[in-house]
Amino acid sequence: MFFHHLSFGEQFILWAIRKWYESFLGEYNAYDFLLNAFRLARVPNALPALDHFLTILVISNETKIEIMPSDHHALSLDECKILTALALLQMGGQKKRVSILFGQWLAPSGRRLGCNVGEILSQELSSAGHHLDVQKLDTLNASSSNRMTEANQPSITLN
Repeated sequence: MFFHHLSFGEQFILWAIRKWYESFLGEYNAYDFLLNAFRLARVPNALPALDHFLTILVISNETKIEIMPSDHHALSLDECKILTALALLQMGGQKKRVSILFGQWLAPSGRRLGCNVGEILSQELSSAGHHLDVQKLDTLNASSSNRMTEANQPSITLN
């Protein structure tokens, strides 16, 4: 799947995830930049939730999570799974399923925290009308593999 296939809400949160990871790697401090973007998207309260959510992913991960650079057009399988998890949390009543999804990367305590903070993030997005399409994302996860990324493109891998 490619970035342009996503809805605005999906594009926005994926772009924010990528910018946050680039900032985390020390390329620049993106917090003020992201805060302005979240204000413009009418979800300023979602940035602290995104920050906590991604901090949990970074601190608790037990395996690599592939995040593409912010200017990349294709999505990694891991990015699709993160978007799917947020879409499921937006639906409500899906924490067990999301915990299983997070189990690919996170220790049990990280799964619990990731679900709780991810739910806050997804609800903030939803309250501003930024809905994530769980059917589209879930179908993509079921039928995709890591070949979704373009050959010879750099990615950010956390472990």
